[in-house]
Amino acid sequence: SAAHRNHVLNSLSGRENFHKAMSSSALVSEELEFRNWLKDNGCDGVDNVVFGEKDGIRGTFAKEAIPKDGTVVRISSKLMVPSSRVRESAFGKKLDEIGRKIGFGISNHTMLCAWLMVKKSEMESACDT
Repeated sequence: SAAHRNHVLNSLSGRENFHKAMSSSALVSEELEFRNWLKDNGCDGVDNVVFGEKDGIRGTFAKEAIPKDGTVVRISSKLMVPSSRVRESAFGKKLDEIGRKIGFGISNHTMLCAWLMVKKSEMESACDT
């Protein structure tokens, strides 16, 4: 019936709104956590930007117009993870060795992803003790 159809559509709409609200809340929490992490690690200009999603694109957006050649956010070099740092680490060398043994080259992207997963796992393990 039309009444049942409308009830189902309203229920679906309510669920969509709930999921949008939940994902929006999660994004706000992630943004706050990321912003605090940047500040705690010596980054400047973090309050001049918004991290989030706009027009279907997730990224960093300026709150105000930025002057030509102006600095948007200054990121501490200790937070940078160049591929050379990962490849030269004990983990990177071991992963390259495994790749050579099986005849598979490890791309910088794959190396970084694996390294980040190990680092995250190490941090979580440290928190468990």
